[in-house]
Amino acid sequence: AIDQSNLRPGGNPQLEADLIKLGELIDVDGFELLHRISEKYPERYLEIAHHVDERTLAEVQKLRIPGVGTTPAGVRLYPAGSMAA
Repeated sequence: AIDQSNLRPGGNPQLEADLIKLGELIDVDGFELLHRISEKYPERYLEIAHHVDERTLAEVQKLRIPGVGTTPAGVRLYPAGSMAA
């Protein structure tokens, strides 16, 4: 998720480069990601990925992009399968 209050499209070349790297990590075209952020600006919240694995999460956090964060999601597990749900 991105808190867009810290992001201004077109204003910071390093930030744009980091967002393109982020797009590569989450398998989203970096320029499409920039476009989505620009379209939604100045709204404060934009979900950009769901069900990110731990390795990708660690790589995203290494980028330290201002306003980019994660929200843990609960997952239901049914040991006996869906029939017991």
